[in-house]
Amino acid sequence: MTIELLNKIKNELNKEIDEDSYEDTALEVFKSHINEIRKNDTNKLYVYMGTYMDDYNGNVIKVDRNSEYATYSLYKDIELNSTVSVEIHECDYFEQRNRVLTGNLDKIRKEFIVKSLDKGQEYSCEELIRRRGI
Repeated sequence: MTIELLNKIKNELNKEIDEDSYEDTALEVFKSHINEIRKNDTNKLYVYMGTYMDDYNGNVIKVDRNSEYATYSLYKDIELNSTVSVEIHECDYFEQRNRVLTGNLDKIRKEFIVKSLDKGQEYSCEELIRRRGI
């Protein structure tokens, strides 16, 4: 996300600040601006959403990450509303080229935006990777 957008979110939060709900409000303000973020402006932080296979009837089944039946994994960019589907044999490559986290998407987004507002995006990214990285 750009510095300009981060400052815009910070200014909106200053108008609506309620210390008891600061983190939830920060997440909602962030989500209201998510469509303003361009792919090239993200920190390439993704949340691992699971590994899947398609059965013979076309049903999608969630499987263990190391299952011999796995065909693809899904990753969600924490700064965009996009999901990336990666063929199972390319997951290691994807995870080496990007920063992949595990956990609840909204909790990770909340942590990201609050720490970014407080200490900057790079600090926020490093903390998330240290605590939740694959």
